[in-house]
Amino acid sequence: MGPCAWRFSACRRGNVVRNHKLPLHKGPALPFVLLAAGLTLVAVLGRLEAQGRSQQVWAHAVLVLGDVDLDGEASGEALPIWVREVPEENFPALHTALEELRKTLQGEGVISRLELDRGERVVFLPASGETLASMLASGKLPEPGKPQVLAGDLAGLDSFVMDGVTFRVVGRLQRGVSGLTFAYVLPADEALDEHFSQEAGAMRGWLDPVGLQRLAGKDDGVDTGEEAISGAVRVGGVTRTAPEVSWGTLLGLLLVAVGGAVAQVRLFRWLSRRRCGVFRSGLAEIALRPRLVVFMHLFLYGLFFGFMCAAIRYPVLNARVVGFVSGEFTDGSLSYIGAAYASESIWRAALATFHHNYIVATVSFAILPSLILPFAGVVKNALSFAVAGFAMAPLWTDSADLLVYHAVTLALELEAYIVAAFIVCVLPIRAIKGIAHDRFLAEWSRGLRAIGSGTLLTGVMLAIAAFYEATTLVLLR
Repeated sequence: MGPCAWRFSACRRGNVVRNHKLPLHKGPALPFVLLAAGLTLVAVLGRLEAQGRSQQVWAHAVLVLGDVDLDGEASGEALPIWVREVPEENFPALHTALEELRKTLQGEGVISRLELDRGERVVFLPASGETLASMLASGKLPEPGKPQVLAGDLAGLDSFVMDGVTFRVVGRLQRGVSGLTFAYVLPADEALDEHFSQEAGAMRGWLDPVGLQRLAGKDDGVDTGEEAISGAVRVGGVTRTAPEVSWGTLLGLLLVAVGGAVAQVRLFRWLSRRRCGVFRSGLAEIALRPRLVVFMHLFLYGLFFGFMCAAIRYPVLNARVVGFVSGEFTDGSLSYIGAAYASESIWRAALATFHHNYIVATVSFAILPSLILPFAGVVKNALSFAVAGFAMAPLWTDSADLLVYHAVTLALELEAYIVAAFIVCVLPIRAIKGIAHDRFLAEWSRGLRAIGSGTLLTGVMLAIAAFYEATTLVLLR
């Protein structure tokens, strides 16, 4: 019986004909269903997060540090504060590490880049019990005049010593309170004034309960970290989102990654059966080695999402890494990319992104080293996936909204890096095969052609990803 007859009438029982359908994992619509489901999940979680944040007390607060006077409405609504750094001695392990780093040649640079010297703060806040109660998540309010504090969401100490006095944490603030995530709030009282004078090292400042909304009306956007302005520093916007939003967004990204990977690999296998010119050798290897393709996806995406989970588990370390990465785009080695996006030119941003992702990260640091040291590109991309996963964890507020569009960028870019890691494995595999079958030069030549072809293929993929990323970030910022 021919294949057509089998498809339509292979299984007959009496007058009943049962049609055989393709298994679900081979359905042509499956990857697009996964993509749509993932993006929809991320978008819905972003909307739910925004609704919850609109009801969060102090969600738009900004901490302004510096001897400045506020004008307009802010002067009437903001609370005057005094702020001190928690003494470094309260963090013995960090204190020892910083002392050792300062003895090294590059120590100060490492400390500055990772912001290791930026400690937690104590905010001396003149607020009523009702105001403090509106911020409280657990525990109790401090007793007036007592060395008792409320800890911000990620403030890590249960007690600390300052000026020889032990201050104890008796309650914890809600995670959505902006500006105080890494701070301790001490209700202002005359009995504690001596700890917050200029002589004691305190800095004057303000806590504006709706500062982010006010800044959104004055600037191009809302500040989401610390930024020097007119001799002051403003802190706000960085708060953890709800756990269900973090884990749900991660699931959405996983669906997008799987859908994108399946769709692109299927496209490559389909193209491998057509005339594809210079891409033919690379595509042929993808079709020839399905197990290696699957392994590379599981390995690299496993690192990416595994480190995302680790970041959600260790939010303070994630904040350090995010601060370092952000610094690289503002005044570090990647500042040219940040400047390109700041120019709001899609073509300039796309070219800067493509130059780094393809010329630097792929060709220079993955493909070329693999010609000398087998599998070097796999190791490099494994490290990149781990760092990217840790830094891009959907841990902070507004992450879900940003990832609705950026998830597609990830699916495009990460697939290109996976193809690059796959293609650098072809040369040593063919070389070993050539040695075993006494045709080393022929197999070596085929391996080199595959690497060249695959390198061009990743270039096209990263060019598409760079243009999409630049377009979405510039138009939707």
